Amino acid sequence: ELAAEYMFGFNLTHKDPVLRKIFNDIRFRQAMSLSIDRDEINDLFYFGKAVPRQAAVLSTSSCHEPWMEDYYAEYNPERANRLLDEMGLTEKDKEGYRLRPDGKPLLIILALAQDEIKAKISELIKGYWEDVGVKTIVREVQRELYSTKGNANELDVGIWHFDRATDLS
Repeated sequence: ELAAEYMFGFNLTHKDPVLRKIFNDIRFRQAMSLSIDRDEINDLFYFGKAVPRQAAVLSTSSCHEPWMEDYYAEYNPERANRLLDEMGLTEKDKEGYRLRPDGKPLLIILALAQDEIKAKISELIKGYWEDVGVKTIVREVQRELYSTKGNANELDVGIWHFDRATDLS
């Protein structure tokens, strides 16, 4: 049993100090989570059989707490927009995408190792994030390159599955 088939992690040690500051603001990560329609993903890719939730340890784990699975997991783009505005990400370019505090476009590259289903889900995520004004590019690369870039601290957001999410016996 997987705790999550698809999860992403923002690079909290990003080499770009502006992105690092944005990614480390919990409101940003909460907003990006709130902008995702997990029910739609479940219907489109898992025939409604999955359980839309956060990537969290399984309920069988001694570390599990019930709040973890639902933490900012509801689809609420209005609340996501409020959080991004609250962070000061209110300036937008002519296309309606948010600008960073330094005036450059807020652009996220969503990177994943080659995987057909995750790539299709990533395209949906791109749309959800762009709906709240965060320009997103999906970049699917070979697994070796993904690992190399991750080890070199060169990913904005990485995508993987979230397994081994319970106590070891």
